[in-house]
Amino acid sequence: MKIVEQIHSKNQHAIAVQADISDERQVRNLFEKTDRELGRLSALVNNAGILHQQSRLVDTDAERINNVLATNVIDTFLCSKYAITRMSSNNGGFGGVIVNKR
Repeated sequence: MKIVEQIHSKNQHAIAVQADISDERQVRNLFEKTDRELGRLSALVNNAGILHQQSRLVDTDAERINNVLATNVIDTFLCSKYAITRMSSNNGGFGGVIVNKR
């Protein structure tokens, strides 16, 4: 990925991990890879989200609603859950910060 290459060119370490963050198994794998490759987690920025073309609610089906909720709500909770398990002093972490941006 181009952004990873740019970070490496500045003598910094970065990785790219592809994951569907509405899928808990993939979120768990993402955090486990981050643990292995980057070490201790101290921050999470939740900024993934989707927008569909606006439409009237009466024209919106359950599949579309579920897709938006899975991507814009469930992903935030799942990523936060796995970040907290790493950062929380209750779990041996040193604290950290979570930023939710939409």
